[in-house]
Amino acid sequence: MELREGSAEVLEFFALTHPAVWRRGHAPTRPSFTPRRDTGRAMPQENVRVFELARDVLDRGDMEAFLGHVDENVVWIAARSGVEGAYRGHEGLRKFFADNEENFEVFEPDFREIRDLGDRILVIGVIHFRGRGSGVEGDLPIAGIFTFRNGKLTRWEDFRDRALALEAVGLRE
Repeated sequence: MELREGSAEVLEFFALTHPAVWRRGHAPTRPSFTPRRDTGRAMPQENVRVFELARDVLDRGDMEAFLGHVDENVVWIAARSGVEGAYRGHEGLRKFFADNEENFEVFEPDFREIRDLGDRILVIGVIHFRGRGSGVEGDLPIAGIFTFRNGKLTRWEDFRDRALALEAVGLRE
């Protein structure tokens, strides 16, 4: 099957292969990275605080402030990285978010579970999306690990599947 740029099939494929994407739209439709429900426990650890600060500046659409919380050598492994490869460094993240802006009208994460694991944070939830142009809309699972070093985000890996993400950090359901 031949896929045309901007077609519904391309957007559906993109949506199914990009669950770690964070939507970057125009106000007032910016996503909220704040969990929509309580995570069940207080999270006083430093890396969780950095995570919360980083998602707050993304809520405001401030990429440069976000990058201030990210190591210059960050490795960002989104679900689509199996096809496109990992995004590396600040320029890689700029490309990742620019691609999202181009392809999605809405891409809103709902982190329903956030677990502090010391130098890593496990996040589990869903992402609500709407393709730009096609209007294709839905929810996709997100389950991934943020890794930190010296107070900065150094790695993101999206496993999409809760069990796989838990296994990656040595946990089980």
